[in-house]
Amino acid sequence: MTGSTPLFRTPTLDCRLISPDDSRSLDEAAGLDLELWGGGLGKDADNFASRASHGYLIGAWHWSGLVGTISCLRRTWAPLDTLASGPDPSHPYATWDAITSDGTFLSAEPEGDVLFCVAVTTMDSGARPWPRLHHARNPTLDMAHVLARRLDTGDSRLKAATDALAEACAPVYIPSDYVMRFHRRPKGSILSGARIVAILQKGRPSDLDSMGYNVIMVYPNTAPLAGFPESVAEDVSAGDALVLSAARLAYTLGVGKVAPFSRPAGFRRALVKTLLAIGSGKASAHDPLVPVVQDHLDRSAEGLRIR
Repeated sequence: MTGSTPLFRTPTLDCRLISPDDSRSLDEAAGLDLELWGGGLGKDADNFASRASHGYLIGAWHWSGLVGTISCLRRTWAPLDTLASGPDPSHPYATWDAITSDGTFLSAEPEGDVLFCVAVTTMDSGARPWPRLHHARNPTLDMAHVLARRLDTGDSRLKAATDALAEACAPVYIPSDYVMRFHRRPKGSILSGARIVAILQKGRPSDLDSMGYNVIMVYPNTAPLAGFPESVAEDVSAGDALVLSAARLAYTLGVGKVAPFSRPAGFRRALVKTLLAIGSGKASAHDPLVPVVQDHLDRSAEGLRIR
């Protein structure tokens, strides 16, 4: 771990700030990223080196090796005050690519007053299992197949139909997504949970599992803290340890705000699951997406007859 600086510890994890010349750790970080996210969202070692040069790259090591990373950069908070939820491609924070310069962090502001956490990867990240698809055919089940298998075909009609469904469901689903719940939870008895600031409809179109959506959140201000510990006695998850490491980094930099630029990673899967349930006549009254999806299907019946 030559070239990395100790930042935060738990009983089982050692979190360190990775320097741009630590080629071994950069290769490990990129390898983990590409293994879990593939070439669509994953980034290579050169990209991680640029992050470490212009921003901050933190790694979490277990005795078995690197188990996670969090990538952060400083920007200013003021533009967020004018950012409305919804598509606004002209806004400097409207997309993941814009705020991060496609992950290179060339857009970082060294004196920025907010530390954005724009990528968290841990060993338990990556795609979750898909619900079992039905062979029966009806418009609702067809839509489920489109979302599960053919969302990235480039067909503009299919894209418009799936985008409209996602837009109708986003306000109901996104606040309950498992990534949002992760950030809302307190971290290690030190940091209270984060709140949602903005939902970005076209934040990262290439992120198919999130239906192209990003979510900006913010943790409580770290500035009033009398001191931020270097370690915790209790064992926490790698994700929690990495967020705490970012918060401690912000504290040492004198930056008061820590803001995840996050993603509703389970969105597409949730839509597929709900469509399958409705299409097979097995919808649950306890699924809050069911009435929203059903209403959208009823109002868009002809447009959803995908063959």
